[in-house]
Amino acid sequence: MNNMDVSKRIAQFFTIFFQPMLIPIYGVLLLIDSGYLYLYTAIGQWLVLGIAIFFSVFVPAVSAVILYKMGIVTSPQIAKREERFYPYLISVISLGMLAYVYTILQVPQFLLYLVYGLLVSVVSVFFVNMWWKISAHMGGIGGLLGGVLTTTYYFKENAMWLYIALFIISGMVAFSRLKLKAHSLGQLFAGFLVGLVCVGGVPLFLFL
Repeated sequence: MNNMDVSKRIAQFFTIFFQPMLIPIYGVLLLIDSGYLYLYTAIGQWLVLGIAIFFSVFVPAVSAVILYKMGIVTSPQIAKREERFYPYLISVISLGMLAYVYTILQVPQFLLYLVYGLLVSVVSVFFVNMWWKISAHMGGIGGLLGGVLTTTYYFKENAMWLYIALFIISGMVAFSRLKLKAHSLGQLFAGFLVGLVCVGGVPLFLFL
């Protein structure tokens, strides 16, 4: 296996493992691991996670397959910008439902605000994508970093090791998307900035 094959496999790994729909799951897992959902029993914490999996992974994934079977998109990966309208619209509606269910369950306010930030981020990417193929992958990892920064600020904690790890992962995701020729550098940076600002900024604004 030559160096070209190795780098491409690495790029494919990061592209798959850090798909936008998986990012909310990583976020909830970090919250559980950090003890921020301490008010919940173990069953309650897994319920919060299960609901996030249903609305952020299951619904969009099944919808992508259905759209593919109907011929609305040419591949389940939905690589073409002009085919992303309906998948993004479904994601926006699904995340809106996630926020609604979390509101009914009265999850901690900071978690609900993070979902609001995620929703604003996806809506922003949705509208930008109508004219320009902004990177949803970088929007996702930027949002995860923004969510971590906001959460640790809210709880007055310092998780420098996690900040550094997420910056490194962000760089690897950006490299992967460039390697696979999925985006330009500008599209990657724009996606990262949208995710970072929306998921990191919306909760801070609501807390004020």
